[in-house]
Amino acid sequence: MDKTPQTSRLAGKIGMFAIAIAMMGNCHSALAYLGGFEDNDGYVNDYLEPTTTFPEFNDYVVNNYNAGLYGTANGGPGGGPMTIMLNSGRWMDLNGHPNDDYHGGNYIIAHAVTPVTLAHSGTAMLGMRTISGSSGFPNFDIDFAYFLDERDFYNGGTPVTPTDTTNHIVDWSIWACGDERTPPVGTTEKFYWTFTDGNGNIGGQVGWDDANGLLYRTSVVDPWTSVAFTVDPAAYDRFDFSFNTLDDTWSLSIFDSSSTSTLNVFTNLAMGMSMDYFARIDWHMGTGVFKNFFDDSAFTITELEVPNPVSAPASFGLLLLGSAGLMWRHRRSSSKVN
Repeated sequence: MDKTPQTSRLAGKIGMFAIAIAMMGNCHSALAYLGGFEDNDGYVNDYLEPTTTFPEFNDYVVNNYNAGLYGTANGGPGGGPMTIMLNSGRWMDLNGHPNDDYHGGNYIIAHAVTPVTLAHSGTAMLGMRTISGSSGFPNFDIDFAYFLDERDFYNGGTPVTPTDTTNHIVDWSIWACGDERTPPVGTTEKFYWTFTDGNGNIGGQVGWDDANGLLYRTSVVDPWTSVAFTVDPAAYDRFDFSFNTLDDTWSLSIFDSSSTSTLNVFTNLAMGMSMDYFARIDWHMGTGVFKNFFDDSAFTITELEVPNPVSAPASFGLLLLGSAGLMWRHRRSSSKVN
């Protein structure tokens, strides 16, 4: 089912990013993880049924418990799920719009496999859902931030801390399944990711429109670039990203599971803002989209050799020394001739 560098840095959003950075420092040792959103990856996927630990549906929303912070996959600490102070884990709700106590509303959860929802692999996947006001709820977008950790960057047993990914290539693959429903008029983007460093510098965004057409842009103030590719509403396509934090470029290709072909969307495109390191992925879903699913997140980290050019003063000095040497040899040769 395997379906031009820029150096300017704009000021980040102070409030939320300051909180986010503080969270990253407080939770780093907990070793968070995206993975396949299975129980061993640190996600509750009991198909929306209340439990002793989670008596209400809203407790399953990923910012309400220690999502990604338990389980043994990718060097995890073990343990099990528990409720936490809201937004004190690695997932943060950015606008407060998920509904309470009803599974038919807005949410982002580890969704179990059901007769009508399938995972790419295993028994669970990340599910995002928004509904329209016609269902009895307000029209809301939902926005969540996920703060990466060294468990995500496990790198085959050689973990890398996100702040250490300066001058690295960060490759990320994730499987995504769109939805066949058309959202209400006014919902331009069904879904998009935003890729950010720990200082609020945004490298770019990728997502899909109300008809599942692929979109990308390098700056949040720029119009979207549309691509002739439709994100499959009935199967999973693999998104393969590559972020170069040395050259401040990024690339994207997509494996289409229906045609078993790969589309190279862009290669070495300049980031909108220079990312010091790769720290955060934001997940946005427009109102009335219904469900989109994501599964099997995986990262590979490759360190790059940083060029060490000779500085201009040193180069000039070497040039003078070389010229003096040539003149000395020329004079010695001239004196021998005479």
